[in-house]
Formats: sequence, structure tokens, C-alpha cells
Amino acid sequence: MDDANPIDGDAVTDAPPVAGTHVRPIQIAGTVTGGPHVGFPIMLAISGSFLRTTASGGQVESTSGHDIAFSADPDGIVPLAHEVERYLGDTGELIAWVKLPSLAQDTTFYLHYGNPAITSSQEDIPGVWTSGYAAVWHLTGFVDATALNPGTNGGTNTMAGQVVDARRFDGGTNTINVASDPSLDNMFDGGGTAEAWYFATGSGGSSLGRVFDKARSVLGLCDGNSGGANAVLFGHAFTGQAGNWCTAQDTAPFNTWIHVAVVYNNASTANVPVFFINGVEQAVAQAASPNGTRSSDVGQGLVIGNRDDLQRGFDGGVDELRLSKTIRAGGWITTSHANQRAPSSFVTVGAEL
Repeated sequence: MDDANPIDGDAVTDAPPVAGTHVRPIQIAGTVTGGPHVGFPIMLAISGSFLRTTASGGQVESTSGHDIAFSADPDGIVPLAHEVERYLGDTGELIAWVKLPSLAQDTTFYLHYGNPAITSSQEDIPGVWTSGYAAVWHLTGFVDATALNPGTNGGTNTMAGQVVDARRFDGGTNTINVASDPSLDNMFDGGGTAEAWYFATGSGGSSLGRVFDKARSVLGLCDGNSGGANAVLFGHAFTGQAGNWCTAQDTAPFNTWIHVAVVYNNASTANVPVFFINGVEQAVAQAASPNGTRSSDVGQGLVIGNRDDLQRGFDGGVDELRLSKTIRAGGWITTSHANQRAPSSFVTVGAEL
């Protein structure tokens, strides 16, 4: 796509028009695998003196950054939904999520700022997460960005994350509890995707620590008897026997942030989940063969960092846990990892227009 042609934003109606005194183009500079990806929430981590507040020598009028907004065109007529995860007006640091109607190599969109008439937030947080997302926990706290599935803290603490802050689990009884909601029920019917960043300092309860567990639909860690140590586990409940699958040994090392994603369709016991670690598809070993038909989890809550009996505590940090009722393409997952792993080099911010 030519730099002079902004992305097509005609379908975006979930944010008000924006206009800033100052406008800069933002161009995708990192590698976009596959695509174009429709409705893609891109992470921005940008900074500069121009993003400081006017009190700190910059050009942003609001001390909360309310006059920062995004659009598909330089005039701000076609707005883009966005969510601010961190804004520091004294240093000009901005970490935000922006939903792009279409993400491809060299896509260009626009940053607006410096309008003194804007005094309230222009964010549309749920509007960023409309492309099949059932829940998005940034885990700076316990809010679900889709606004449907807030969590309740059960002893976790804040730690530095891959993206801003994360939650630290003790490998014992720490949890974040999420009540049952139709948006999360039977997520893998017809195909779903689970993804997260985690920093494991150990293998957790029974060497099978859970990133999340909903009625034994599971993303977590494998032990040596389940297919591989330092590996990723996905499990799904069936009426006969649950299915359990693992990546190979030593594919998920401890004491470093890794991005994991699993795509699965429970319509047949013959279906095998597709694993990605740091954007790379992994070989799969079946630790337990599913039998019967898929078990419904309607009415069952979801536990982050454990399971409901507290016997599978996660030991370490979890960040950016996302559940989708859609099958994410490999290119979407690989691009998400690349964007979140090195967001500052994924885009180039141009000179003021």
C-alpha cells in the first residue's frame, strides 16, 4: 500500500470524529505476516517531546492526554477506536491500542494531538476489541477491555509485564476469578483462540500450572509426564476423557516472557490444536486422547492463574490474556507477537504535517 493512501476506514463508526491542532502520520515499519488483517488492534509504544504536555514543554493540552486520538485520514474525519494503557505527560510516553480496519505492510494512519477544546477522553475501549474477542485482560488490573468479563483478585500482585504491568501468581492459591458469562461459554465451539504472554519461574501446582482454566478447558504448562518439561499444555473437556496436548520439551523456557497462542475447534475428537510460541507454529504431542463429545462449560466461571480447586497454581507472571471466539490465522498471531515484542520498532512516526 502506498504511503500516500491511508487505510480504508469507512467501516469504522464506533468513535467520534477527531481533529488535532497537530497531526503526524504513523506508518507500519515492522513485518506484517499474511493479511491484510481486518480489524487488527495494533499496539503503539511511542514517545517524544511533542507528546509531553504543554506544562512540560510539549504540545499535548490535556494532562491526561485526552486530546490524543487517531484517524485513517490526516483531516481526522474517519476516526479509529483506541485505548490508552499508559500516558506520561512529563516524559511524552504513550502506550496505546488502535484498531486498524486493515493492517498490511506499509499501512499508514494518523496521530492527532494538541486541541485545547478537547477536555474528555476520546477512547472507545470496547470498540478496539470487536474482531471476535470474547475477553481481553491487559492485567494492569482486573478489567476486561471488552467490558463483559471483569475479574476479581484472589491474592495476585503487580509486576512489570511485557506490556506495561502484569499480575504475579505465587504457584499456590493465587487467582483472578471471572464469573460465568455467555460471551465466554463454549469458546471453542466452531473454533476459538487463546493467547497470552507469561513469565514462568517454575512449573506451578503439580507441575501443571494454569494460565487459565474454565471447566477444564485449559491453557497452561506441561510436566515431564505429559509430553515435555518446560512446554505448553492445552486441554479440553469431553464427556468421556479430556483431550490434552503439549508442545515439545524445552519449547517454553522459564524466566523469560514468551507469547503463547492455541487455536482449536472442538467439533471432533480428531481435531488437534495448533500451538504457537513467540509467533512460530509448534509440533504437537497428544498426552491424552479425547473421547465422547465436548463438555459444555455454560455456567462455569473462568479462573486465571489456577483452576477452581486451587491445585494448579501458576508460578510467575501473566500478561495480555485474550480469548477469541474465532480461529486466528497464523499470520495474525505471528504479527501480534512481532508487534508486542518490539512495538517501538513496529511503526515509524513521521514529521508533523
